[in-house]
Amino acid sequence: MKASLVFLRRFTDADEVEWDAVWKVAHARHDDAFDSQRNELCAKFGLHIVTGEDPAVKKVLDELADLGIERMRPHWSGSAPPAYPRGVGQTKTALPRWQGKAADAKRATELKRDFAAWFHGEPAARSKTLLGELRKGLRRIDEAHNAILWATVRETFDYPVFVAAPRTVGITSTGETGEAIPNDLPAVLDAWHAFNAWVEAGAAPEDTPDFHLPSAA
Repeated sequence: MKASLVFLRRFTDADEVEWDAVWKVAHARHDDAFDSQRNELCAKFGLHIVTGEDPAVKKVLDELADLGIERMRPHWSGSAPPAYPRGVGQTKTALPRWQGKAADAKRATELKRDFAAWFHGEPAARSKTLLGELRKGLRRIDEAHNAILWATVRETFDYPVFVAAPRTVGITSTGETGEAIPNDLPAVLDAWHAFNAWVEAGAAPEDTPDFHLPSAA
């Protein structure tokens, strides 16, 4: 009867401090590149979202821009990171809004009415679809960002792990037990004690215990 054993070891205070330091290094190494990807994606979708890919809507927005009023394109912002598991906060997008002060308020009001008249039906539906695609793209960036942060931590934060896969555990597939049934578990326990003592002593590579079980390391 085969068995797999999992040994859990709680981080020490020193481990926690070191892990946090490595996590910060991972952020410093990768955050700017992923923020650039978010900026590029918002820039790619921005004009299409605010116009609904309708030339008439774009013309109205251009006239408003000449007066000093702009339809702000969707931009991203980060939310608070989760407490557990560690990761980046979900990227959020702000909806388009008006910004600026018109040199000709009366004309700007007329153009905004024109915008409202044009920006409905198909343009509005296309805009909504494109905004959904932008948000999906930002979620993919978040996922890739999290993945590279964790990959960096796993590569940088090195610590010993005890793994054992005993070939025999004192019981057969038919339920037979007893002294006549081979059992690697006592040897695994001895190996664990040796490993634990080694870790407590500082886990120097040159002092790694010589495990007698080929399946324990």
